[in-house]
Amino acid sequence: QATTKRDTLNREITPISAESSQTVDSNEETYAASNARDLDLKTIAAATPGSDSMTWLELTLDQVHCVDQVIWIGSSGSPFITWTCSDTDCSTCEGKYCSFNTVTVRSDGATSGNLPSISSCKYGNRVKLVNNNGDNDIFGVAEMVVTRKEATCKTVDPNLEITVTKDQLPAEHGTEITYQCPQQYFKFKQAACWDGDIKFSGGSPDCSTIG
Repeated sequence: QATTKRDTLNREITPISAESSQTVDSNEETYAASNARDLDLKTIAAATPGSDSMTWLELTLDQVHCVDQVIWIGSSGSPFITWTCSDTDCSTCEGKYCSFNTVTVRSDGATSGNLPSISSCKYGNRVKLVNNNGDNDIFGVAEMVVTRKEATCKTVDPNLEITVTKDQLPAEHGTEITYQCPQQYFKFKQAACWDGDIKFSGGSPDCSTIG
């Protein structure tokens, strides 16, 4: 069977394993949970209710990450449902069937203590998609994608039209950054790396006065 491989997304996390409530017809060759992480749009992870009467698919990540989004991608390669995480949960959902499915992120046997504190994302190494549409329901997932929120500032948005010296990047979360504005060659101003982006005290670079 020919494969149709998809491109990985920006900041996508590669899961190390996948499991489901129960594989459809116990057919691991065709419907294994691992199909949801193989980058192949033509394979399907299909599940039925397990011993807990729930239908679910769960990915295990390589370590604790601050999860930004969980995306159910269909066989066309387009997002079917997208969940965006906050500090507390991943309940913000965009898609036609949000009311039938939920996503949770939790930490299992791992800790986020060595990671920087980032806002608006959910720390964990286990990501679970649960179907809430009732008993005996079957669902199939072509790809289940998890993206992370990074704390490191790597580049400067060219639309900002500011200069940051190369030795300051990449910068870790919470690090102060000195920048210059066009034609202000001798004025150095302060910003900070925060949640992976360069943040300014006034919301934008202070370049209104030329000097």
